[in-house]
Formats: sequence, structure tokens, C-alpha cells
Amino acid sequence: MARSGDQKKRRIDFSASTVEQKEKYEEAIAESGMNTSAFIRMALDLYIDGSSAESPAEVYKDKEIARLGLEIEQLRAALSIKTRANENMGGELRRVRAQLIGDLNQIDADDLFIQVEEVIKQAGEITPRELLSQIDDPHKISNLTQKLKDFESILRRQGKIVLLEGGRIQWIG
Repeated sequence: MARSGDQKKRRIDFSASTVEQKEKYEEAIAESGMNTSAFIRMALDLYIDGSSAESPAEVYKDKEIARLGLEIEQLRAALSIKTRANENMGGELRRVRAQLIGDLNQIDADDLFIQVEEVIKQAGEITPRELLSQIDDPHKISNLTQKLKDFESILRRQGKIVLLEGGRIQWIG
């Protein structure tokens, strides 16, 4: 491929003093992960700028580390923004669900108590998990587990149930 006039003006020819020196240079260039032109430009810039005695490969690695560090910072910032947005959306979703479902009013609580009492009575003996699975639309009732504990306490005081080993509930009427 013929070089353009601009490329010819920028080109510098270079010859190593010996074959061994050429092989040494090629090995260093391969280790750096850079192409030959970039490696030589960096080495000459270091010499001209009076930089430390670090190898061009080390300087290249340092620049690459700095670049990757900046990229990580940018990605963390983007992740932080997305995390906050996700948290806000989750909070908004909970508020909307609470508005749609609402808290139990006293009539609903009384109906739930009657339903719990009937389920335990019909089962004779039941675990809290089995009881929970028998409740109509349990996901629509806020603090359901606490309400069930409260109902359990009321039924025990009334002498209608006893608690058995393993948390099982037994109807005694």
C-alpha cells in the first residue's frame, strides 16, 4: 500500500545496531501490548520530556490503569444514579399498592377473624403456614402475620385453641 504524502512527512526510519538489539526491542514491544509505532513514540516522548527511568511499557500500563480507573468511576456514578432511581420507584410502587389495597378497617378485621376461626375449627389442627395459605388474598392484607398472632392470642384467651409443639395450632372449641 502506498503511503500518502502526509504519512511520508511524519515517518522516521530506524535501524537497530545489531540483530540481538532488534530482537530485544521487539520483545519489549510485544511485552508492552502496544504496536511498534506507539511504543517508539512513547519512548521518545519520555526521553525528550525527561521523564523518569520507567520503561515505556510501565508508563503505558500506568496510563491504562488511570484510564480504567476513570471509567470505573463513571460506571459507579451511573450505577449509583440507577440504584437511587430503582429505590425511588420501589418506594413509589409500595405507596401506590398501599393506596390501592389500603389498611384493614374494623369490618374487614372482623371478617378476617371469623375466617381464621373457621379455618382452624375445620382443620382441627393446623400450622401457621397452612393457616396463612387458607386466607383469601393474603398479599392484600398489611401486617397479616401480626394480625394472625393477635387472633391466635384472642382465641387462646377464649379457650378455643391450644398451641402444640412445633407451633401447631389445635382447635379445642
